[in-house]
Amino acid sequence: GRSEEKKKNKKKGEQLDKQGNHEEAKKYFGKSMVISSKMINLLIDVLHKLGIEVVMAPYEADAQISYLCKEGLADFAVSEDSDITVFGCPTLATKLQPGGDC
Repeated sequence: GRSEEKKKNKKKGEQLDKQGNHEEAKKYFGKSMVISSKMINLLIDVLHKLGIEVVMAPYEADAQISYLCKEGLADFAVSEDSDITVFGCPTLATKLQPGGDC
């Protein structure tokens, strides 16, 4: 599953880093990141302090996010994949990078 894939990406990143291929290693390290509940809660706290509303879904949120975008309640969705298009999401940014590029 995802956990095994993240472990493989971390190992590949470490190998590339040892070989001096730091840029390529960064890509694999990024794919190996685990987002903790503490990180999520910190982000939500910062967003609330900035006056930005947050909606949390208990499970997969593709249908919910698509609805919010279609109704004009959200400007766009950010996703790692395009599964959300099945639900007719009108605006989607995929593979969002730390610098804001897609």
